[in-house]
Amino acid sequence: MIIGRHLNKEVIKTMLVVLMVLLMLFVGQRFVMYLGGAAQGRFSSDLVLTLLFLQVPIFISYLLPLSLFLGILISLGKLHTDHEMTVIAACGISDRQIFIYFLPLIIGLSILTGYLTLFQAPTATLIQKQLIADQENKGELSLLTPGRFQQTSDGKKIVYVEGISDDQQLNKVFYVQQDEQKSHAFSLIVSESGRYWSDDDQKHYLVLEKGNQYRGTPGSNQFTTMSFERYFMELKTTSKKAGITKIKAKATSELWNDFTIANQGELQWRIAAPISVALLVLLALPLSRVAPRQGKFARLIPGLLIYIAYMILLITVRNAMNADDLSPLIGTWWIHLLLLGYGYSEFTHWAWLKKLKRQLASKS
Repeated sequence: MIIGRHLNKEVIKTMLVVLMVLLMLFVGQRFVMYLGGAAQGRFSSDLVLTLLFLQVPIFISYLLPLSLFLGILISLGKLHTDHEMTVIAACGISDRQIFIYFLPLIIGLSILTGYLTLFQAPTATLIQKQLIADQENKGELSLLTPGRFQQTSDGKKIVYVEGISDDQQLNKVFYVQQDEQKSHAFSLIVSESGRYWSDDDQKHYLVLEKGNQYRGTPGSNQFTTMSFERYFMELKTTSKKAGITKIKAKATSELWNDFTIANQGELQWRIAAPISVALLVLLALPLSRVAPRQGKFARLIPGLLIYIAYMILLITVRNAMNADDLSPLIGTWWIHLLLLGYGYSEFTHWAWLKKLKRQLASKS
């Protein structure tokens, strides 16, 4: 038990360090992407941190198996180079017993990973898509900053708002729009206040109240003036409501009940993460065996190459199922069996292959 606690302690410490490093890298990359989206006017900069926070459980769900895999490779590799594993083996502790020591960790991480991939990740994805879709449906004018003249992405509109109240009421609105038919003609609107409004058909409008509209061409004295109590301006949207129901945002129960090939592909992808925990541990134990002079990172690159190949196969099969090109009965199961077979062969020092060679030699 003392040896088991020592091994688990070393692996957990290394796993957490690896998880933090990987999480920082992925979160940093996504942060830059969200900043770019905010700069392009897809959504407000106020949403960046919210979207980033919702992305964290999605990253953790898929980084946990990899972190455990690398944690075992690094920590046990270090114990091999320090001859500690030699002493443990001399005490009669086999690789099979070490795997049993890791069973509580494997079961715990499998349950946690399964909960994140099956329930938390789809919910977080759905909330992200709803936030972005709601922002995009309101149009670029919903991203106004008080006290600044702002140009829309098409370069044909300039908007200025003096202030925005807590209930999203706009104060002192100045709006200039280039005429779509006459490039030299402009429409200028000045109003006391404004607000956003959506009708039953989910069309979004900017409602300006108590103002004046001026139409004409700069340099010409021919202008038309109109006063209004209320002016409705439809906001062009950049997203479709159907995009919210993307398959990654579907609840696991919905995927389970709706037996389409694409849904089953997504379901098998979500199940793959908790399944991979035990498979990667089975593979990591033999891969962590290194000679003292090789160094604790000697088997890290081969291990990463195997993991990358495993993930590429899973992603390829998932994409094929999303395109209805592969039956769910085949699905991703053969990939897990392939990794299981290779991991077990490494774990048992390829005993079955040696036995087969002996049998063939005896027959000949």
